[in-house]
Amino acid sequence: MDEARDRETRMYRRELEALRAENLMLRELFLASSRARQQASALRNQLDEIRGSRAWKLVVKARRAVRFAGRIASRVRRRRESLNLGDVTARPAPAGEGTPSRGPCDVWIRPHGEGSPFRAGRSYEPKVSVIVPNYNHARYLEERLRSIFGQSYLPYEILFLDDASSDASVEVARRLGEESPVPFRLVVNETNSGSTFRQWLRGMDLAAGDLVWIAESDDSCQPGLLERLVGEFRDPGVMLAYCQSSMIGPDGQRYAEDYLFATEDLAPTRWRSHYVAPGAEEVEVALSQRNTIPNASAVVFRRPAVLEEREDLERLRLGGDWLFYAMRIRRGKIAFVPEPLNAHRHHDRTVRHAFERAVLLFEEQLAVKARIFESFPVSASAISGSVARSLVEYIDRLGEMVPRPAMTEHPGLAAAIGRLRAAFGERIDAVRDMRVLLVVSGLADEPSTRAMIDLANGLAGRFAVFVANALPGVLDPRTVARIDGRIVWIEGTPGIQPWTWDGDPRVDHSAVEAMSPRRTEVLRELAAFHRMDVVHSSGAWADRLAAAAALPASIRRFTDALGIASDPRDVAPLIAAYEAAVPGSRASARPPHRPETFAPLVVAGEGRR
Repeated sequence: MDEARDRETRMYRRELEALRAENLMLRELFLASSRARQQASALRNQLDEIRGSRAWKLVVKARRAVRFAGRIASRVRRRRESLNLGDVTARPAPAGEGTPSRGPCDVWIRPHGEGSPFRAGRSYEPKVSVIVPNYNHARYLEERLRSIFGQSYLPYEILFLDDASSDASVEVARRLGEESPVPFRLVVNETNSGSTFRQWLRGMDLAAGDLVWIAESDDSCQPGLLERLVGEFRDPGVMLAYCQSSMIGPDGQRYAEDYLFATEDLAPTRWRSHYVAPGAEEVEVALSQRNTIPNASAVVFRRPAVLEEREDLERLRLGGDWLFYAMRIRRGKIAFVPEPLNAHRHHDRTVRHAFERAVLLFEEQLAVKARIFESFPVSASAISGSVARSLVEYIDRLGEMVPRPAMTEHPGLAAAIGRLRAAFGERIDAVRDMRVLLVVSGLADEPSTRAMIDLANGLAGRFAVFVANALPGVLDPRTVARIDGRIVWIEGTPGIQPWTWDGDPRVDHSAVEAMSPRRTEVLRELAAFHRMDVVHSSGAWADRLAAAAALPASIRRFTDALGIASDPRDVAPLIAAYEAAVPGSRASARPPHRPETFAPLVVAGEGRR
């Protein structure tokens, strides 16, 4: 009995000695961890002083020392966790420790308050908040986050927003956050938000910087991106600045050096050099037609105090970025940097890929255009050209659908089409209750063309007048200059558009695709969108284009059967013929823009079918 008691006593003593040894080791590890944190904090303070003295070589060495101290602290922490001793000590957990890999959380991996990381004596140094919205992009996070850490102009903070990823994104972000040279916040959603733009809104609500950079989690960038774009905000009127982007594949393969291929048809030289432009000009030329900013990762903007478009962004799934860019420059300017400092990644898991053939895409595109037209003084010709571009995309993307309804008759697009029509109606005189389309056979400086332009100018004072150029390759600047500013180019411009020419230099521009099926369908849809009353064509090419378009029977059609004579005659007989052709219509009592006389026209009216 005594022997058993002795064995039990010896066993308890051995366990006690083991616990004492383990406790001693824990105390040593805890002290080592505290010293490492103190050393890291001291080095960061030294780094601030070094930056103030502009000793750049020492800055590099100090950064390496900070990262080394951080790695030591991380190793000590992982060693303590491996002992599985639970809450042995009563100290609070350091920032980032205990962050769950799944489920909601909001924690600073690297908190504020340890000294500014970028006091470099710059005369202009705004704070930049970086928002990194992520969903299942663990594969790309190492490259993405390190491209942010390596910026020559360090941001003020990084906000990593994970939208309930099912891969290792949170673990990767947590590990890399410990190496961040600036404050790093990890925010994880419990459930997926269903929209990247809701994550944008949440990030902007959390951001504390003067400027915001939304760095998409699967993209990458050059070290000088922030420094180059931040410099554009020295101009207090600049609300948004962006750079050119290159296109890369899933494994970093280079697909394209830039996105000029997506913008050259709008303005061939605009995106080849640096520019700063008023927001209204940028919308008229570019953003009214399509989203000419292909990637959010290339954009830095002033943090908005109020978001007028918040409700739209919460609802949109595909077109929110386009609307967001336009609204940012509504009361300011935009700056463009032509160097491709951003790398936009294309892969099967991009958000747009899953919806690229869905009607939702067109519904949102048209809704965004309507909101832009409601918010900016976009010209009537720009609106009509923008509708034409949407028609072309609708035809190209849904061309294989059988049956495919006309875009203006698609029930899912009716609301957006109605808004577009209302926005266009505000650009033309409300008293003009008849809409006339004049189709000309080129715009050469010759008598027959000048007579048609004079006719259009005279009618512009009485009707809403549209002009289509059947041969967009035939374009004389002197003829174009004579056209009244109230006239609408139904295709946005009298010149070549993507649907009027396939880009083949061997094609004679004097007859560029005048009868192509795509162009005739676009013209037919535009006539339906604008609810034309009369179509008047002059010349062989114009007559052929008007006939090939197979316009609805409700549109009254006129042709110049015998051409244009030389004797002057007032336009009044033609106006009377138009009014007689469209029962219930009337010309405005408003006088013409300027008094004109016109060559007589032999008008052949075709009966309604």
